[in-house]
Amino acid sequence: MPPATRRNEWQFRPGTYTPREFIREIAVLLESVIVQLGPDKPGEPDSRSIFMDGLRSSLSHEGREATLPLADWNDEHPSELTRHILRIGKAIYQYASESLGAVPGNPALTVYSPCEGHKWVPPAGRLLRSERSSPVLMMLYNEWLHQITCLRDGLIAFDNFEDVVLNLTDAERPGTRPMQDVREALLAQIARGRVSRETLLETAKVLTAPDLPAGGYGFQYDHGVVLPAALFSGAGSSLFLRYSPTRL
Repeated sequence: MPPATRRNEWQFRPGTYTPREFIREIAVLLESVIVQLGPDKPGEPDSRSIFMDGLRSSLSHEGREATLPLADWNDEHPSELTRHILRIGKAIYQYASESLGAVPGNPALTVYSPCEGHKWVPPAGRLLRSERSSPVLMMLYNEWLHQITCLRDGLIAFDNFEDVVLNLTDAERPGTRPMQDVREALLAQIARGRVSRETLLETAKVLTAPDLPAGGYGFQYDHGVVLPAALFSGAGSSLFLRYSPTRL
């Protein structure tokens, strides 16, 4: 790892983001890992490709690194919930791919990232434990993975997840970390194959309107309204919610 005379703690900029904008905002975490690792030697695998493979495995539906296993993903007729989660994972991976190299890495960036149990694909593990790396780079990579994983989980409530305006203003828990409050309960229901409307409603509030009380049929916040998708014209889902950039 290149020497640095002064470390700079990562500071997430609180504000409003679409999912694509959020992925670009946190891209500095991964880009800083790349910069601090230094150039790959001739013949070595590309570091970015290794870390992106790790993200793909983390967002996957099966395997050791999967953060949200889906039992029926390979069924002839997977559930609506499973198909929806797979679409979200594919879109988020695409956003992350688009952000590669889009922002400069910081050779002195650091972050304190509590261990969240993310498993690395073996090539990423070898790279992050090599003499090129350090505990700082492990935490930067883990934070990037965790922020993206929490984003995926927070978007499950929305059928038009790509359009949702996120309101990420918690200075104590930057980015998508507030999802930790409901993530365990959400994933437990997904593992059983059924998620309640109440759980999806409370999940939808976490990254958009965290100050609203529990309960309700839908909700309005500063950046739009969220209602059952079935209320909108067209073939709206009976399970999910829909974001609309309007005010009632």
